[in-house]
Amino acid sequence: MRRNHSFEFSWAVGNRIYQLRTARDMSQRDLAQALGSRSKHCNEIVSRWERGGASPSAETLVKLSDFFGVSVDWILKGEQNG
Repeated sequence: MRRNHSFEFSWAVGNRIYQLRTARDMSQRDLAQALGSRSKHCNEIVSRWERGGASPSAETLVKLSDFFGVSVDWILKGEQNG
């Protein structure tokens, strides 16, 4: 059986976003709004990230990194820079 590495990567990134979000006791909507989204359905993109259905853009990764005080490396690979 062939593995879908893209999905596995997206799922791993989403899992780390989930860990960060829930550690702060935030809803998906809270996180989306903290990142600047004002859409009525803004929680849907966070849900897609966390399920591995989509990955955040480079710009959003930087926003997530700044907001949570972790490196982009940690969000992407689970390890800190350096």
